[in-house]
Amino acid sequence: MNLPEDQPLSRTLKEWQVSAPAPPRLREAVWRRIAHAEAQQQRTLAGWWKAWLAGMFAKPALAAGYVTVLLAVGLTAGYFQGEARQRRVNDELAARYVQSLDPYQHTSQ
Repeated sequence: MNLPEDQPLSRTLKEWQVSAPAPPRLREAVWRRIAHAEAQQQRTLAGWWKAWLAGMFAKPALAAGYVTVLLAVGLTAGYFQGEARQRRVNDELAARYVQSLDPYQHTSQ
């Protein structure tokens, strides 16, 4: 989007040239700062977690294995939790049924 009031600015920016040379070893300094920042980030728990996940899922076959194991563990835990809950509900329904037949019957609840 080129507005009429931006034309002098655009012309000035096109004519502008940098005459100062880059500092010596600029590229090395930039990469050193990047490596230092990454090392600082990995010292935190979140940084460690991200690095661990990136390492674990770097290889597709290994990632598929992790996902399969985690899925199996989740399904197994869900099954046993659901089974325990169903058993509790069945016991409660049985107690209610007995009490509906004989209101004076004491249930063990």
